[in-house]
Formats: sequence, C-alpha cells, structure tokens
Amino acid sequence: MKTRIAVFGVGRIGQIHLRNLIVNTDYEVVYLCDVNVDLALRVRDLYGLTSQCIGQPDFEVVFADPSIVAI
Repeated sequence: MKTRIAVFGVGRIGQIHLRNLIVNTDYEVVYLCDVNVDLALRVRDLYGLTSQCIGQPDFEVVFADPSIVAI
C-alpha cells in the first residue's frame, strides 16, 4: 500500500520535493496545496498527476483526511 501524501507549496522548492516523491513508487501524492490554486493546477498538469488541488481557504480538507499520513 502506498503512503498517501499532501504537498503544501508547489513553488520552486516544492516542485523539487514533488519530483522526488513522484519517482518513488512507495508514495501517492493525493493533494497539491498552494495559496495560488492556478499554480497548483499548472504543476499538476506539468507532472501528469491526478492530485486534487487545494487553495488556502480549503486546507482544512487536507488536515481532516485520515488517509493522509505525511505532509
């Protein structure tokens, strides 16, 4: 079973972390979270992910998801 992860911040450093997570088959990036939802959507498309993109007003959704074990 894959470890389900949420990534907060998808700017330059966030994308470096994201690339490292993507190549590791033990992880599933479930959420991409950023104050700029448009950026999160572009990053999701850039890396061919199916992650849900969450903006700042909805960050609580991620914290309430019991399947997320790492942020």
